[in-house]
Amino acid sequence: MILEGRVEVEVGKENLTFQAGPFQCFGAEFLRTMPSMPSDYKPEDPFPLDSPAVRKHSFTPDYSVRVTNETFYMKVNYTAYCAARVATQIERKYNADPKAALANQNWRKEVEDVSNYFLHCGNKS
Repeated sequence: MILEGRVEVEVGKENLTFQAGPFQCFGAEFLRTMPSMPSDYKPEDPFPLDSPAVRKHSFTPDYSVRVTNETFYMKVNYTAYCAARVATQIERKYNADPKAALANQNWRKEVEDVSNYFLHCGNKS
C-alpha cells in the first residue's frame, strides 16, 4: 500500500502506464482469496504455510510498479498476513463465545504464540 508519494504502474502486455498515489494497494486480491483457516488450527500445525491448498494458491502479477519520487509504503508479506489472519480468527472465536474464553484463560497467549510462530517462519525464508 502506498502511504505517501507516487509510483508508476505498467500493466499487461499492452504496457499501459498510469500513476498511483496514497492508499493504492497492489497484490491485495491475492490475500483476500487465500484459502480459509481450519477452525481447529493450532500453531504447531503446518497450515497455512505448507498446506497443499496454499501451495497451489499463487500470485503472478501482470503489472510492475516503479517509484517515481520519494515514496513511503507498507509491505505486508505472506507470513505476517497469515499471522494476523489466524490471530484475528482466534480472537473472534473467544470474543463471540464468552464461555470458551472463560474456559481458556490463556487465549490471549494463544494469539501471541500464533503470531510468533508465523513471524518466526517468515524469518527463515
